[in-house]
Amino acid sequence: SSSSSSSSSSASSSSSSVSSLPLATQFFFSYGTADPVVNHALCRSSCDALIQIVGNDSVTRNVVQRGKHSPKGKEVEAAGIFIKQCFAEDK
Repeated sequence: SSSSSSSSSSASSSSSSVSSLPLATQFFFSYGTADPVVNHALCRSSCDALIQIVGNDSVTRNVVQRGKHSPKGKEVEAAGIFIKQCFAEDK
C-alpha cells in the first residue's frame, strides 16, 4: 500500500513538473519506422502528445527509416547536433 501511494504521488509530481518546465526546455524525439522493439505508431502518438504539452517549437522529431532498435550513423549524428544547438551561446 505504501508503494502505491508513493507511485501516485510521484505521478502527480511528475505531471506538475512537466507543466512547470522552463520555456527553453528542448526535446529530441527520435524513432525508427520499423523498430522491432518500439512500435512506430506509439512513438508517433507519444511525440504528438509531447508537442501538445510543450509546443511544436520545443520538440525536434527525428523519424528514421530503420528496422533495428539501435540508432546508428545519421541518427546519432542528429542527436549530437541537437545537443550542440541546445548549448550554443548565440541561440
